[in-house]
Amino acid sequence: DGYELFIQCDSDNSAFNQGVCLGYLGALVDLEAATAEPDFCVPADEPLSVLQRAYVAAFQSGGIPRGTSATAAALQILAAAFPCQ
Repeated sequence: DGYELFIQCDSDNSAFNQGVCLGYLGALVDLEAATAEPDFCVPADEPLSVLQRAYVAAFQSGGIPRGTSATAAALQILAAAFPCQ
């Protein structure tokens, strides 16, 4: 669930949780880059920590309702933060 991923992404004191967060977001970026018509375009040199901050900020602002799947939340957040030109 998206909120569970938010908890992991927002965890400052757990290397494991940070790894889960960054791994999940990184996998979505790689998968999206392989699609014919991507919904978002993250520059190749963009650190995953920037995506992590965008994900956390969206949940903290209330922009993503609890109960939203992690994939749906991440796709919405990344499309807003990294639109394709």
